[in-house]
Amino acid sequence: RYAVLERRADWWRRDWPSTRNTGNFERLRYRFYASRDNAFEAFKKGEIDVFAIYTSRLWMEGTDKTPFHRNWIVKQNVVNCKPVGFQGFAMNMRRFPFDDLRVRKAMAHLLDRHTLNRTLMYNQYFMHRSYYEDLYGPENPCPNPEVKFDIAAAQRLLTEAGWRANPDTGLLEKNGKALAFTFLTRSPSSTKYLQVFDKALKDVGIQMTIDQKDWSAWGKDMDEFNYEMTWAAWGAGLFKDPESMWHSKEATRQSGYNITGFKNAQVDALIEKQKTEFDVEKRHAMCREIDQLICEQSPYIMLWNTKSVRLLYWNKFGTPPTVLGKYDSENVGYWWYDEENVADLAEAQAKDEALPKRRFEVNYNELFRDLRIPPIK
Repeated sequence: RYAVLERRADWWRRDWPSTRNTGNFERLRYRFYASRDNAFEAFKKGEIDVFAIYTSRLWMEGTDKTPFHRNWIVKQNVVNCKPVGFQGFAMNMRRFPFDDLRVRKAMAHLLDRHTLNRTLMYNQYFMHRSYYEDLYGPENPCPNPEVKFDIAAAQRLLTEAGWRANPDTGLLEKNGKALAFTFLTRSPSSTKYLQVFDKALKDVGIQMTIDQKDWSAWGKDMDEFNYEMTWAAWGAGLFKDPESMWHSKEATRQSGYNITGFKNAQVDALIEKQKTEFDVEKRHAMCREIDQLICEQSPYIMLWNTKSVRLLYWNKFGTPPTVLGKYDSENVGYWWYDEENVADLAEAQAKDEALPKRRFEVNYNELFRDLRIPPIK
């Protein structure tokens, strides 16, 4: 399956200085695949021109073949100012046992993220400690503490919450009810991460059942809040809009983004306040305050992310020195079809020769600072 976007010849801004040299393709075709691995195989066969990487396994293991060695396929790690989303294990705060803050905090201490990053992801990621990572920096350091793997801390929190080990089963119980939950997943690839999590849970007496469903069934359950814990990943916008994900009124709206059922009166008030604030820096300050309040409530077991864009593409395109725009992910709006590159690629493949290597590490700010760009006229 695929979708085709065609450029309009009569677009009213086509010749404006601000849009000159953008939108250089007559049409863009987006192909859809049932699995990431199938899409990657199609890319290596030349059925897809551009492929953005979102898994460290493909980035580290999948690019060790002739097309990459010969530079027929370009591999670039682009660091720019793109908005950074977040991912985590979402806990349904509407349901037992995750309606208790102490249980949620204990769960976060039982995920050994650094070991997962080291053993399964080639140390490619930083560990989340914010829902708005790109709102922090040298001038505004993030005050949220990193939640570290700490079984003793988890046990203290669970004891404080009234959970005690059954001497016969070893499982934690409270009022005759075991501390058990179901992890709803839509991806077989999550199993290796959940196995590590499950071992730590068992060590303290918590029982986790994994429920594997397809995307359609998973989506239906999520729309109806029919889950206890799941893996969720979210993108981000340049201007933050926390209302749909964090306002209390969204906690009961089905098919929405507040999947954890998060409710907090202080957060609601700040959301309403920032909606009418036109000073960007003041809005960002409010969003940082919102972020800190959310982190205190632990609606997610926060996972990991990368601040770069990992790109693969067949060496047939022209690109600006920065490859992407300042805030782009895999947007090819500044690229063009380079007939000389196409001819060079065909010749190199026919002769089994290498093409000149392009820069692997691309840092937007460094390159842009060094460019001498004339003003738009």
